[in-house]
This record gives sequence, C-alpha cells and structure tokens, in this order.
Amino acid sequence: MLLPLLLAVLWAGSWAQNPAFQLQVQELVRVQEGLCVVVPCTVSYPVGGWVSSTPAYGFWFKDPTATDSGLPVATNKPDRDVQTHTRGRFQLLGDPRQNCSLLIRDVHMEDSALYFFRLERGHYVRYNFVEYKFRLEVTALTQKPEIYVPETLKPGHQVTLICMFHRTFEECPAPTLSWRGATVSSHEARPRTSYLSALTFTPRPQDHGTKLTCRVDVSRKGLSTENTVLLSVAYAPKDMVISVSQTDWCSPLQSFSCALSLSAALENGTSLPVLEGQSLRLLCVAHSNPPARLSWARGGQTLSPSQPSDPGVLDLPQIQTEHEGEFTCRAQNPLGSQITSLSLSVVYEKGFASKAFSGGIFLGIGLMTLLFLCFILIVVRALRKKWTQAETPRSRVSRRSTLLDYINVVPKTGPLAQKQKTKPSSPSWATDPDAHPPEPRKNQKELYLVSHNCPGPKSSTQAPESENNQEETHYAVLNFPGLRPWNTQRPKDTHPEYAEIQFH
Repeated sequence: MLLPLLLAVLWAGSWAQNPAFQLQVQELVRVQEGLCVVVPCTVSYPVGGWVSSTPAYGFWFKDPTATDSGLPVATNKPDRDVQTHTRGRFQLLGDPRQNCSLLIRDVHMEDSALYFFRLERGHYVRYNFVEYKFRLEVTALTQKPEIYVPETLKPGHQVTLICMFHRTFEECPAPTLSWRGATVSSHEARPRTSYLSALTFTPRPQDHGTKLTCRVDVSRKGLSTENTVLLSVAYAPKDMVISVSQTDWCSPLQSFSCALSLSAALENGTSLPVLEGQSLRLLCVAHSNPPARLSWARGGQTLSPSQPSDPGVLDLPQIQTEHEGEFTCRAQNPLGSQITSLSLSVVYEKGFASKAFSGGIFLGIGLMTLLFLCFILIVVRALRKKWTQAETPRSRVSRRSTLLDYINVVPKTGPLAQKQKTKPSSPSWATDPDAHPPEPRKNQKELYLVSHNCPGPKSSTQAPESENNQEETHYAVLNFPGLRPWNTQRPKDTHPEYAEIQFH
C-alpha cells in the first residue's frame, strides 16, 4: 500500500519539472476596451494517474494568486467559484484535456494583468503552468463601424446602405447597432443585435450633404462607438451666377504699387457698361452634383478658358469694341444643364466725360438755385424789418437829418448880396410855418438846398437896389439811393451843420 503511494508522489514531483508539461499561448494579447477577445491556448501533459474517461478541469488565475485558496477568473469546474468582476465575462473554451483557450467579453481596463493556467486531471495531475503566462493589455476603444454607401445617390431611386462592425472571433457575441439621421424612419432607427445592419430609403435632392450615423453599443457599461457619413445626392446644375471682378492699378511709387479690386455677383441677363481699355475677369459658378462642366460662349462661338484647370474663369485683359455683346456660361452634368448670360456694352472715355460734365452742370444749377432762394429769403426779411421801423415814429432825429439839412444858395447879384451873411438861426422855411418840404421817396435821402437870406425889412437906402436885384430862393434836391440807415443814436451834444453855396 505504501509503495504505490510513494511512487505516485515521486511521479508528481517529477512531472512538475518534466518538460512533458507543455502549454502554448501568446505572451501578449492586446484588446480595445469594451470589445471581445479569444486567447488561443493548447496544453499537453504526460499520461499517468488518469484514463480517457477521467475529466480534466482547467483554471485561469490572475498572477499572482494562490491556487489553493484564491479564486480563479475562469474555470470549467462546476463547484469552484470565480472572482465577482470576471463572472460572466471570462470563459474557458473547449475541453481542458487539450484546449485551454480563454474567452473574454466586454473587456475592462482593470483586466490588464498577467494570467497563468492550472490543469487538474485524476488524482496525480495537479500542475500550475506559471512558466507559460500571457499578458492582457487593454487600450482605449478606437474601432468604428464601417458604412457602405453608393458613391452617388440618385433622387427618387431606392438604395440600401450597410453598416458593419468587424468581429475578430466567432465566439464573441454580436454588438447592438442603430441608425441615426434625417433620412432614418422610426422603424429603422430601432437597435439590432448584429454585426451588420442594412438601411433602405429613397434619397431626395434636399438630402444632399446631410449626415447619416451608425452607432455600435459594445458594453453593458454604456460604452459605444459610431461613424458618420455625408450623403452625396446627385442633382442637375442650379443657382448659377456670374461674378465680375475688376482691378485698377495705380502708378508705381519707387518699389511700391497699389491695386483696387472690385467684385460683384450679377444675375442672369444683366447688362454691364464697361469703360474701354479696362480689364475684367468673369467667373461662372454653378451648384451641382457631380460637378458640372463649365464653358463660355459669345455670339454662339465657344471661347477658350483663360485657365484650363478652371474653365469657369474668363479673362478680358483690355476691353475693346469687339468685346461688346452677350457672354453665356453653360453648366452641364449627366443630370442636366443650365445657362446664364451677361451683356457687355463698351463705353468710350468721352462718353464718360460728357456724362460727368452733364452731371456737374446739373449739380451747379441746383446749387445756384438753392443760393438764389436763400438770397431772396434774406432780402425779404430785411425789407420787412425796414418797413416795420419806418412805421414806428422816431422820437429822435437821426443822423441822416443832421447832415446838410440846410444849404444857402446866394446868387451873385451885386455888392449887397456879397455882403450878406448867412444866419443859421433863420432857416428859409421858418417864415412859413404852414409850408412843409416834400416827402422823400423810399430808399432815398433828399436834402433841400435853400437860401437863408429871405426877404425881410430893409432900410430905405437899400430899397432901390433891392428892387432891382431881388433875391430869389433856389431849391436843389440831392438823392442818395440805397443808403442804409444808421442804427446808432445821435449824441445829445451834436449841433446842426450848415453849408453855404454861392454862385459867382
């Protein structure tokens, strides 16, 4: 009884060091978080202490773990418990008698570690393959689903799009796929557990450029990945427009020069006047899918593009008379065509000058009219003010009435007349209180010149001479048109001034 038991113990010890215990597994296994991986593994061991019907039990442990007291991460032994965080995710595949492969679902970051395998079969095979370990390395999730869509979608034609999430191992469970986008109906948006999902819809022209997304949920923790494509829906050319740009260069100053560039977008059929000698660039743009082929024509004759790589550009270096006419741009693709046109009219320098001159004349006339109206307004206001002052009785004698109010005119009639002297205290009209000088006319200052030597009592010796040489009173009127009244008041100490005019 003791001998067989001793031999069995010796055999077990020798098997621990026996190269007959072999295990094949890759040393490093990389997997992205949330995905599934299968670690292939094969095992071989010597025959002894078991028969073909003896079951084999395999165990995978995280290194380091005591196999007699610690819990494995996966095993096929029904009565052996496993670690909580690996339960349902780590699974031993196949028959451990030869296959030690390990399946890991929904990989977590904390699963990164070293793992070793243990085999138990019969009463004598108890072996830890610690010299054959593998390292599990978990990385961030970067894998995305692939969407297969035709290069160009035609409006009104039904099409099927496919979303696929590649799987590396057949043993791994399928993820959950779903669609999201403006073209997805509520029925097609429901998630499906599969590695492949198909979406069927009928594209419309307005679907061009819209987004379509395929989402893959790979983890019960909510980890997911997705991919988005832009739909390309074909349509005929539309929204054509011609842009006209003009560049004027100024004279260079030493090593510097300047340029003024103007650009404008014109509608179909626009007529554009252009000064002779100017340079223009015509740019034709059309929206279409696939891109339309652009061409220029004038008067039914096709024009060569200025830039072969960009046929929508047409340069006109110097506008001449022969450039006058209609320029037509045509855009065409397999779905249709569209045209737009522009009419150029050449204007000479004189034409522009005459227009500018005419514009200047009209501007000058307008300014002169405005100034004339302002002048009339000023004159009317001045006259109204003057009439108001004339109606108000003046309490004081103005300065106009103090100058040359009286002028004596003494005709040369004899010695007596020469000896007579002017007396300022006896004005001519003082002898006739009822007499009034004539009223002055408007805007005129009238001065009356009278003789101050009016007839009066004389001596008898002078009577004959007086009768022969009777003095006559002469009047003279001096008009001063347009004199503006003085607003200043006459000083109180001002005295009348007199002048005497004698005729010899």
